[in-house]
Amino acid sequence: MPRKSTDERRQEIIQGLLEAMSEHGYAKASIKKIADAAGITPGLIHYHFDSKQAILLALVDELVTPQVAALEELARTADSPTAALMAMIDHLLAMGDAAQPDAVAAWVSVGAEAIREPDIAAAYSESLARLLGLFSDVITDGQQAGEFSTGDLNAHACAAALVAIMEGYFTIAASAREHIPPGSAAPATRRMARGLLDLPAE
Repeated sequence: MPRKSTDERRQEIIQGLLEAMSEHGYAKASIKKIADAAGITPGLIHYHFDSKQAILLALVDELVTPQVAALEELARTADSPTAALMAMIDHLLAMGDAAQPDAVAAWVSVGAEAIREPDIAAAYSESLARLLGLFSDVITDGQQAGEFSTGDLNAHACAAALVAIMEGYFTIAASAREHIPPGSAAPATRRMARGLLDLPAE
């Protein structure tokens, strides 16, 4: 069997942390549990990462970068700012086969860890800034096209409100999913977005 590259091994370790976090939470996701989930020895983890926090920082990028790319593509290919915004909401609050409960749980754990660890807080803040920037850009496009009216709020404030709503859904989905009626998160958020931006009902 060919020896795995450093990048492949790091990906296994990052995925191992994701799986361990989804089952045990970050605090209890020990190096041994990460290694077991990745199917490798703890020594290999120490060879590729200086600490568990370093793995978490790599995981943050793994969680956010594909989402940003997908949202950028939705914004680029949509017929209008309204269509782009609704597609972006649907993407982030995906249900059914498109849902990623392990990734959602990991993201919520990242937010909790950001309260305690400055390095995680910085990575979390940067990730949120990327998401906020995308939503703010689409809302600005909608204002310029005459589709959106934000009243006395600017585009960034509206973007922050929408991202905050979705972050709340992520937290509840990770800890008490039974309180979210199945299939309701995206439609409810779209409706709130329409009210926020003075759009007609769907």
